[in-house]
Amino acid sequence: AWQLNQNNVDRQKLTESLVNQAIQQIKETGQEKNTALFAFGENWPTGVLGLVSGRLKDMFYKPALAMGLTAAGEIVGSGRSISEFNLIAAMQERPDFFDKFGGHPQACGFTFKNKENLEEFKKYLIQKVSDNTKNIELVPQINIDAEVDLDEIDWKLYDLLQKFEPFGMNNEEPVYAARGLTITAIEPVGQDGKHLRLLLKHNSQTVRKTIGFGLGDLNRHPDDWKNNLHVGDKIDIAFCVEVNEWNGNRDLQMTIHDIKKSVQ
Repeated sequence: AWQLNQNNVDRQKLTESLVNQAIQQIKETGQEKNTALFAFGENWPTGVLGLVSGRLKDMFYKPALAMGLTAAGEIVGSGRSISEFNLIAAMQERPDFFDKFGGHPQACGFTFKNKENLEEFKKYLIQKVSDNTKNIELVPQINIDAEVDLDEIDWKLYDLLQKFEPFGMNNEEPVYAARGLTITAIEPVGQDGKHLRLLLKHNSQTVRKTIGFGLGDLNRHPDDWKNNLHVGDKIDIAFCVEVNEWNGNRDLQMTIHDIKKSVQ
């Protein structure tokens, strides 16, 4: 179990490092204005490319592709797309670019025939996304399953949710909303304080633990929540109900997907 946990920690650190490299690459190459994003690292392990492209897609809310090289020198990659753009359909229109590819509207894997094909595909995809989304306002949305009082979140609800697992593409994990929560404590956690643990009260004096992964990371949240949230502030959150297991203890934990200041 320790080894498995250590492997997960190492994988998270690697992903974090590659995401930061990819963001820097996107900014240095002036891609931020483009409708689709591409990041490439010769030594990037293929097993985490999907995690990297997913994070880029979430940060910039644009289709994103992360790529690396195999031992044989092939350019392989993984792409993630926004709900407004069918990535696999765009690839199916130009199969000549690829050795092989596959996936569904929001996710794909692929191998390019050569570097020239990659450069041509970049131009093609940027234009394709531009054409297909020009009359659409691209704003990330979170589907809320129910608005709740935090005091309603208990083990009974968690046990009920377990019966609907496994969650995935066609069976998404329920997302809840709670409004008008009062912050009683703020604790930056993780490397460089990139994650925020918030202690919150709702309509009673019960204090509940929440965690916002990446909430303190300016690359992921330009709102700068680490410096713009204060004890006593009222906030609204969208969150999932999960369990935090640490040193043999099990605690219910609300994992924050999004946050905003409450309208007074």
